[in-house]
Amino acid sequence: MKHYVVKGDGEYRTYVEVLEKSSSGYTLLMKQERRWGFKETRHQMSTSLFETCLRTGYFIAAETGEVARYA
Repeated sequence: MKHYVVKGDGEYRTYVEVLEKSSSGYTLLMKQERRWGFKETRHQMSTSLFETCLRTGYFIAAETGEVARYA
């Protein structure tokens, strides 16, 4: 599926992986960089909110090298 980086100006990044798309929205796996490693959480997001995040640039498509970095 698709991978994104959450826009931010902090020291650590948050990566988003789309696990599933359904009629009710998206299932996402969020991986947050931390000083000691990664924290993974699953989230449900409505289609309209997900599309808003893409449209406003809050989610930025991740490049292949970035995805391999945390995979």
